[in-house]
Amino acid sequence: VRYPASFDPHDHVMFAVIREPTERFISSIGQAMGASGSTGNGIAKEFQNECIQNTTSETLRCCIDYVQKHTFWAELHFTPQSLEVSFATIWQDIPVAVFDFQDLPKILSNLGLDPNKKLRDGKQNGYRANKILAALSVKDYDEQMLRDVCNLYRVDVLMRRVAGLKNPTCDRFID
Repeated sequence: VRYPASFDPHDHVMFAVIREPTERFISSIGQAMGASGSTGNGIAKEFQNECIQNTTSETLRCCIDYVQKHTFWAELHFTPQSLEVSFATIWQDIPVAVFDFQDLPKILSNLGLDPNKKLRDGKQNGYRANKILAALSVKDYDEQMLRDVCNLYRVDVLMRRVAGLKNPTCDRFID
């Protein structure tokens, strides 16, 4: 990879579409537990056996505890987005345009792509390894779970703030 010697404020070598941490955590759970395309990650079965519970809230609580105990490195999908961006830029001072995941349809339209086409849909029948995973929602978080996930992804909350993006669920927990 060759990088320009200098960058203009409007030059961007890459762009990132980032999710609000509580939404992304739910998506990460589904992938880590062996969703389509992630079945060979090495922890899916163990993670399912340990954390798929009788309710979505119990499952979510177990998953938060699992990541707190085993750290992000238990499975790639739990890695904070800010680390992914840093890794992608190889720690070089490269401008990265950051967009909110909620703006993805507009981004796709501007690129001439169909904003309604979903290649991966965690709600689609059979995509997730278990029906309880497809039913997970941000509504399943209680106050303590929100606080825990926001603190786990504190660095992402801060990155979103720096990028001028709101953190509707996490801002109240992170100074």
